[in-house]
Amino acid sequence: MIILTTGLIDNPAVSGVRPTSTLTVRITNDDTVSASVEIIGFYLTGVTKTEYVLELFALNPGEVATRNYYAQFDAFEFQFLTSSDAVEITAWGKNAAGDLTTAHRMVAEELNVIGSEGITGATGPTGERRVFKERRVFKERRVFKERRVFKERRVFKERRVFKERRVFKERRVFRELRGSRERRGSRERRVFKERKVSRALQEQAVCLPLDMSMNLLH
Repeated sequence: MIILTTGLIDNPAVSGVRPTSTLTVRITNDDTVSASVEIIGFYLTGVTKTEYVLELFALNPGEVATRNYYAQFDAFEFQFLTSSDAVEITAWGKNAAGDLTTAHRMVAEELNVIGSEGITGATGPTGERRVFKERRVFKERRVFKERRVFKERRVFKERRVFKERRVFKERRVFRELRGSRERRGSRERRVFKERKVSRALQEQAVCLPLDMSMNLLH
């Protein structure tokens, strides 16, 4: 379970108008399986955070979801809980006219893991960013795992091909041996038959007169 946060976003009114009136969140599931996403929103009153958004939904592989949340507060924060590291989240503020609030724009690498320090204020993201490093490590591990799986599949395929070739060769050798044995047996039966015929002729020649025996033998 990955828990990300925007950190507290300062949104004080200037001449009665707040920089951000709506926060737009876009979530992409880049994984090969479905992923669950939970979004929790807070607004700040004094020193107290009050939850006002709680949404849980699922994303299919490759699916993109967009959510818009009311943000007319002096400060607010959003947290995201995902079941997969491959879920990418971006968030940006919009003013009353629907224009982007540059200072309140956060791409995936700028979201903090819960526990890291830093506040995103009106002047933009500040503080330590550890998400980028962790995502890079995850990506490297995923690439390593994919390469290992590819290598294992290739080795398995080569072994299977080798086994099939060996079986084919053994069968061919067996057929050749059987054919050779059959040919040799056929030749031996023919020789045996010729000898038996020759022996029968010789026995008949012994029982006949000399002239007929010579003619029979010839």
